[in-house]
Amino acid sequence: MAAISCTLLVYDDDITNFLNQALLQRMAVTDTVLVAGNGQQALDLLHTHCAPATRPTCPPLVLLDMKMPLMNRF
Repeated sequence: MAAISCTLLVYDDDITNFLNQALLQRMAVTDTVLVAGNGQQALDLLHTHCAPATRPTCPPLVLLDMKMPLMNRF
């Protein structure tokens, strides 16, 4: 299976982000892991890495917590 070009982890717990990032890299699931601690950081990363949307650092996979500070699922 080919690795995903980029993955975005969005979670407000640094330890969880660290463990998920290490797991994704160890399993060679993704080439690049972007990490955001809240919804606003995630949107900023998406604006930076997805303009234009065809850039290889635009994450096709986003793993996120639904209840976070500043901005949540709603």
